[in-house]
Amino acid sequence: MTDIHSHILPGLDDGSKSMEMSVELIKGLISAGYDDLWVTPHISADSYPNTRDSILRTLDCVCEVLVEVGISVNLNAAAEYMIDSYFISELLPKRELLTINNQYLLIEFPFMQKPMAIKELIFDIQLKGYTPILAHPERYQYLYDEPDFYDELKHTGILFQCNLFSFAGLYGRSAQKVAAKLYKKGLIDLIGTDIHHPDQLEYFDYKQTKKILTSNVVINNLP
Repeated sequence: MTDIHSHILPGLDDGSKSMEMSVELIKGLISAGYDDLWVTPHISADSYPNTRDSILRTLDCVCEVLVEVGISVNLNAAAEYMIDSYFISELLPKRELLTINNQYLLIEFPFMQKPMAIKELIFDIQLKGYTPILAHPERYQYLYDEPDFYDELKHTGILFQCNLFSFAGLYGRSAQKVAAKLYKKGLIDLIGTDIHHPDQLEYFDYKQTKKILTSNVVINNLP
C-alpha cells in the first residue's frame, strides 16, 4: 500500500521528534502493509516555516539511516500546505511546491476558521497545474453544520483525503461520524494515515481501521 500523508521526518513539525522515532514509525507502517511512503511535513508561516530544501535534506538523512539499519521502503517527499497568506502570496505564485507525483498538492484548512474565497483559491491552484487534495475534511468542525459544503467543494475538482484513524475514533466521535458519512456518500478519494507519533500505531489493530484498509475506498494509486 501507499501512504500519501505522514509526519515521520524528524524535527520538522509536530510529528517525529527524533531519528529513532522516525525509524520506529517507518517500521510500524511497513508492518501494517505499507511499502511506499510520502512524507508530508507541515508548511505554514506561523508554526512550521519549512522549506523545500529543508524537507529534502531531512529526507536524505532518513534514507541514509534506513540503509544503515537495513530497512527497505520507498520514501518520497511532499508537504502539507496550510492555506494561509504565506501560501497564497508567496508559495503558490513561485510554483516550486513539493507535490505528490509532480501533480497532486496536499493542502489543509485552518482548524479554527473557514478560509475565505476557498473555491477561488482551488481554481487558482488548478490554473497553476496542480490537483489539490484536501487533508482530513472530516476534522474541520466549522463544516459540521454545513454538510452541503462538502458537495460544493467536490464539484470544484478537489480530492478528499480522510485520515485512516478517524474511522477508529482517534480525533473524537464527531470526526468519526463525519468520516463515515463521507465514506457512505462516496466522497472520499484517498486514505492517508497522517501519522505523527508511535502511540498511533496501535490504531492499526482497531476493527474499523482494518475494515477501511480492506475496502475499495483505499485508492491511493494516483497516476
